Amino acid sequence: MQAAHAQTQYPLSAAWAVAGHSQSGFAALAAAEQWGYQLASAAFTNAYNGLMLAHGLQAQQPDLMLENMLDPAALPLAELALDDADCSQVGQSLGERLQAQFDANGRLDALPGIRRDLLTQPGMLPLLQRNSPGQRRLSVPVLLIQSTEDTQTPIGAARALVTRMQAQGTTLSYVEIEGGNHDTTYDERRDEVMAFLREHLTQPVGAGN
Repeated sequence: MQAAHAQTQYPLSAAWAVAGHSQSGFAALAAAEQWGYQLASAAFTNAYNGLMLAHGLQAQQPDLMLENMLDPAALPLAELALDDADCSQVGQSLGERLQAQFDANGRLDALPGIRRDLLTQPGMLPLLQRNSPGQRRLSVPVLLIQSTEDTQTPIGAARALVTRMQAQGTTLSYVEIEGGNHDTTYDERRDEVMAFLREHLTQPVGAGN
């Protein structure tokens, strides 16, 4: 945001927002916690890909082993991700795995990824908790949207996040979409997101916080 305001070609308002879908929804919430942004609007599906989770945690704590976080069947893909600069090979390989799973009438959310016993690995639960949103009260309004049938971000995880954020005292507007899926959540409620942004971005700076 500092870089955006440093340019002189376009005049920018002091009021602004952070919005995101899926992993970037979590990023929007994390940004609000880290920097006290004026507004965080997250079309929540905040789900995370197992590979990104594993490599992200390993970047924070290099002694973590990928095999302690990922299913053995996912390890080759994780190794590929380290050398795939534009993620094209990873995307192709993952797409092929998803197609094979679909052709075999298997559940797509059962594709090998994160180890099912991840939380039992030494030190893993505290590390994940430190990286989860909702650890502190936000002084900005938040809109959070979740589909009930999202298989990448279970509805239970979203509800738990809402409970945690409300317990911290964050002003939160929570919307559940009956049915829906991970990919359509934002598009289905785009008008609601825009109305939320218009409502809060037209207030004087600091109003309603």
